[in-house]
Amino acid sequence: AQIRAAGPLRAAKLGMLANAGIVVAVAEALPDVPFVLDPVLATSAGVSLLDTAGRAAMIARLIPRAAVVTPNLPEAAILTGLAPGAGLDHTASVLFAMGARAVLLKGGHAEGPEAIDWLLRPERAPLRFANVRKPGSRRGTGCTLASAIAVHLARGHDLATACAQAKRYLAAWI
Repeated sequence: AQIRAAGPLRAAKLGMLANAGIVVAVAEALPDVPFVLDPVLATSAGVSLLDTAGRAAMIARLIPRAAVVTPNLPEAAILTGLAPGAGLDHTASVLFAMGARAVLLKGGHAEGPEAIDWLLRPERAPLRFANVRKPGSRRGTGCTLASAIAVHLARGHDLATACAQAKRYLAAWI
């Protein structure tokens, strides 16, 4: 209520939600707000950050309503039950079957000289966003990217433009 009193919500970014109760509360609090869902499901070391009931609630209550879901490769594997190397088409088809309207599959955990993200939408050709992989390990890049996408959606940009602008911002930030 306090946030809404400050003005209209044009977009939100959802990240780590911890359990089903929080997922349901957030879904009920934002019935008409477009949001970017960054499904933070586990630490880099593999420790679960969202329990099984929370994942089920996320799939039922948030994935179908998200403007875009932004899993990295390990998160996509957890959500879909597929192996991390299952391929874009197969991963996208499972996420679309869950009700996702759009998926930005983040490829920062993959190998190679580029970090490649893919914007996947039903009935549209995939859009590729690539940046030269910089040396070293970074934390918070997925959260920052999802937040930047939400900012650009709030500014009225379409999803492809919002993703492109957010990727540019992230590349400059890194």
